[in-house]
Amino acid sequence: MILLVTVLLLALFVAGVLWRLRLSSHREAVSRHRLSTVLDRTESGFSFWDQSGRLTRLNDRFQEFYPTVTLNQGLEFEDLVRFTASRAVFLVGEAEMDNWVREWIDRVGQSSQQIFRTPDGRWIDVRTGSTVGGETLLMYTDVTTNHTAAVVDTTRDIRAAEQYASLEMLRGAITIGRSSESFHEACREMLELVGRWGGWHAGTVYLAVSVREDAFASTGLWFQSEDVVWSADVSRGIDACADVPDDVMRQACSSRFPVWVGNLTVDPRLSDARRTALGHVRSLCAIPVVSKNRVVAVAEWFVQVPVPRDENREVLMFEAVGQLAAAFEREETAKDC
Repeated sequence: MILLVTVLLLALFVAGVLWRLRLSSHREAVSRHRLSTVLDRTESGFSFWDQSGRLTRLNDRFQEFYPTVTLNQGLEFEDLVRFTASRAVFLVGEAEMDNWVREWIDRVGQSSQQIFRTPDGRWIDVRTGSTVGGETLLMYTDVTTNHTAAVVDTTRDIRAAEQYASLEMLRGAITIGRSSESFHEACREMLELVGRWGGWHAGTVYLAVSVREDAFASTGLWFQSEDVVWSADVSRGIDACADVPDDVMRQACSSRFPVWVGNLTVDPRLSDARRTALGHVRSLCAIPVVSKNRVVAVAEWFVQVPVPRDENREVLMFEAVGQLAAAFEREETAKDC
């Protein structure tokens, strides 16, 4: 009898482990799908290489730079570099080719940026960087101007840098959702990551304390930029308004989507108490954390100048904050065990 009970308990334990592994794999698959969707919307070509220098994934735009060959997972970085030079993907002089190849092979895991010309007269911004997961990112962006093929379009160059920063922010968000030890810690790290990426002056997170999503409590977590003076009294005043949500918070909860307020001095969705507490703040973005179709928290970032709604930045922030659901569910599962 004791042996039978022991076997049953062991079977239940194994089943529980397998269920958690399947759930973790599903979350990772969803995160990778979201990241791939965002990458496919960009103008840049992206590829990722593991620590041994082998290709792990790329987007369609990157493949377009190599129309005569299919780039498959497992391709060695050195082989790509030699192909790029020998097949004139970029113009490299015969006398420089060997040094060029050696230099680029050494860029695995390093940060670099250089602009090359293609045989058809385009100018391509080529960047490498080390990601939070230890991979190497190789990014190509066409920065040719509309006026002349001999001058680099500075605006497009800036856009390439912005896309690179956005990609790194998203990858950091996925890591936070996957590996943070607690939901509290994940929120703290996400406030910092998104706040610095987006140029926000401050940010905080509120926890839902009602299944009806009509009451919230302050977590006491705050991101504060060094660019502005943000007093503790302002933070406390904003925290005090959390238990009575205004229409900004209600809209974020009911829609399950971000709410961007471009100029809160004239926006009627803010309560008088919140408008007073926010003081010099002129714009904010509220983003719900949705777990199993229920809003479990709302993250907000603030800035002291009016900022019109930026749909692209809003989508990126929503995708980043969405990673907090994984940390929340992992913590809830641990409580139930």
